[in-house]
Amino acid sequence: MSPPREGDRRGLSRELLHPDASVLFGLAAPMALSVLVLACALLTFRAAAFPKWWGIVSVLLGIAMLIPPISWAAMIAFLVWVGVASVLTYTRHTRHGVQRSGRADEHGAVHTASVV
Repeated sequence: MSPPREGDRRGLSRELLHPDASVLFGLAAPMALSVLVLACALLTFRAAAFPKWWGIVSVLLGIAMLIPPISWAAMIAFLVWVGVASVLTYTRHTRHGVQRSGRADEHGAVHTASVV
């Protein structure tokens, strides 16, 4: 197969690939990541895995990610959301006295985290 000539439009070009990437980031990624954020909100309300205020923030962010005109701003807020969720997870484990250990229980199973 020969390379496309100057005026030939049959080959792939940057103009054809660019809109697909824009649609993927602009629509599909926020919708897919909103499932993660809303699942975290559900986990917060049902199992008290995070503080209640974090569940409310997660619901608001998840809904914002589903609205296409503002989903680009929600994607920026998602980066902050991931950082805060990481800090909340880390502080929850240290606050409740979870420490790493390699001790085996009476059945021989090794647990990697135990509550003091």
